[in-house]
Amino acid sequence: MERRAEIHDALSSALNDIDGDRSPLELVGDIPHIEEALDAIVAERVDAARGQGLSWEAIAQKLGISRQAAHKRFVKGKRKRTKRGQAATINLKIERQK
Repeated sequence: MERRAEIHDALSSALNDIDGDRSPLELVGDIPHIEEALDAIVAERVDAARGQGLSWEAIAQKLGISRQAAHKRFVKGKRKRTKRGQAATINLKIERQK
Protein backbone atom coordinates (compact mmCIF):
# COMPACT_ATOMS: atom_id res chain seq x y z
CA MET A 1 0.00 0.00 0.00
CA GLU A 2 2.94 2.31 0.67
CA ARG A 3 4.06 2.06 -2.97
CA ARG A 4 0.55 2.98 -4.10
CA ALA A 5 0.64 6.11 -1.94
CA GLU A 6 4.04 7.08 -3.41
CA ILE A 7 2.68 6.68 -6.94
CA HIS A 8 -0.42 8.71 -6.11
CA ASP A 9 1.66 11.49 -4.56
CA ALA A 10 4.02 11.64 -7.55
CA LEU A 11 1.18 11.88 -10.04
CA SER A 12 -0.82 14.35 -7.97
CA SER A 13 2.19 16.59 -7.49
CA ALA A 14 3.06 16.56 -11.19
CA LEU A 15 -0.52 17.29 -12.27
CA ASN A 16 -0.95 20.10 -9.74
CA ASP A 17 2.26 21.76 -10.91
CA ILE A 18 1.04 22.08 -14.51
CA ASP A 19 -0.87 25.25 -13.68
CA GLY A 20 1.74 26.49 -11.20
CA ASP A 21 4.65 28.87 -11.53
CA ARG A 22 7.20 26.29 -12.64
CA SER A 23 8.94 26.66 -15.97
CA PRO A 24 8.21 24.31 -18.87
CA LEU A 25 11.71 22.85 -18.49
CA GLU A 26 11.08 22.04 -14.84
CA LEU A 27 7.83 20.34 -15.83
CA VAL A 28 9.68 18.30 -18.46
CA GLY A 29 12.00 17.16 -15.69
CA ASP A 30 9.00 15.57 -13.96
CA ILE A 31 8.26 13.28 -16.90
CA PRO A 32 10.64 10.44 -15.93
CA HIS A 33 9.03 10.29 -12.48
CA ILE A 34 5.55 10.25 -13.99
CA GLU A 35 6.54 7.53 -16.45
CA GLU A 36 8.02 5.43 -13.65
CA ALA A 37 4.83 5.79 -11.60
CA LEU A 38 2.65 4.86 -14.57
CA ASP A 39 4.88 1.89 -15.41
CA ALA A 40 4.44 0.64 -11.86
CA ILE A 41 0.66 0.98 -12.10
CA VAL A 42 0.54 -0.86 -15.43
CA ALA A 43 2.75 -3.68 -14.14
CA GLU A 44 0.58 -4.04 -11.04
CA ARG A 45 -2.59 -4.19 -13.13
CA VAL A 46 -1.10 -6.69 -15.58
CA ASP A 47 0.03 -8.91 -12.70
CA ALA A 48 -3.50 -8.77 -11.26
CA ALA A 49 -5.05 -9.60 -14.65
CA ARG A 50 -2.73 -12.55 -15.12
CA GLY A 51 -3.51 -13.66 -11.57
CA GLN A 52 -7.18 -13.81 -12.56
CA GLY A 53 -6.30 -16.01 -15.51
CA LEU A 54 -6.61 -13.46 -18.31
CA SER A 55 -4.60 -14.26 -21.42
CA TRP A 56 -1.65 -12.32 -22.78
CA GLU A 57 -3.75 -11.76 -25.89
CA ALA A 58 -6.54 -10.03 -23.92
CA ILE A 59 -4.08 -7.91 -21.93
CA ALA A 60 -2.10 -6.94 -25.02
CA GLN A 61 -5.24 -5.91 -26.86
CA LYS A 62 -6.18 -3.51 -24.04
CA LEU A 63 -2.66 -2.06 -24.04
CA GLY A 64 -2.60 -1.69 -27.82
CA ILE A 65 0.47 -3.89 -28.25
CA SER A 66 1.14 -7.38 -29.53
CA ARG A 67 0.79 -10.46 -27.34
CA GLN A 68 4.51 -11.08 -27.70
CA ALA A 69 5.37 -7.52 -26.66
CA ALA A 70 3.13 -7.76 -23.58
CA HIS A 71 4.63 -11.07 -22.59
CA LYS A 72 8.18 -9.83 -23.06
CA ARG A 73 7.53 -6.64 -21.11
CA PHE A 74 5.65 -8.09 -18.15
CA VAL A 75 6.77 -11.66 -17.50
CA LYS A 76 8.36 -11.69 -14.07
CA GLY A 77 11.99 -12.66 -14.20
CA LYS A 78 12.44 -11.09 -17.64
CA ARG A 79 11.92 -7.44 -16.72
CA LYS A 80 14.92 -5.51 -17.88
CA ARG A 81 16.47 -2.27 -16.73
CA THR A 82 15.01 0.68 -18.59
CA LYS A 83 16.75 3.87 -19.60
CA ARG A 84 15.32 5.48 -16.47
CA GLY A 85 17.26 2.99 -14.36
CA GLN A 86 14.38 0.97 -12.96
CA ALA A 87 15.39 -2.13 -11.07
CA ALA A 88 15.79 -5.23 -13.17
CA THR A 89 15.09 -8.83 -12.38
CA ILE A 90 16.68 -11.28 -14.71
CA ASN A 91 16.11 -14.52 -12.87
CA LEU A 92 15.45 -16.52 -16.02
CA LYS A 93 19.14 -16.70 -16.97
CA ILE A 94 20.10 -17.70 -13.44
CA GLU A 95 17.51 -20.48 -13.39
CA ARG A 96 18.73 -21.81 -16.76
CA GLN A 97 22.28 -22.03 -15.42
CA LYS A 98 21.23 -24.22 -12.45
